[in-house]
Amino acid sequence: GIPEAISNEHSGLLVPESDADALENAIEFAIENPQAMKIMAAAARKHAELAHNEQIQVRAFVKTIEELA
Repeated sequence: GIPEAISNEHSGLLVPESDADALENAIEFAIENPQAMKIMAAAARKHAELAHNEQIQVRAFVKTIEELA
């Protein structure tokens, strides 16, 4: 899920589901802090590249197939 992919205030901003006020605050923060958002975007990209690269995905796929065999 999203909380597993994003670390709040490190690689993105998470808000509680159906919380319009929290969403508004997060959007305002993003607009008012473009440099912080660039830093979070870079952290998110780095996490995605490390955690979801092709080699890791192939290993996970093979492991799943072996468990099903």
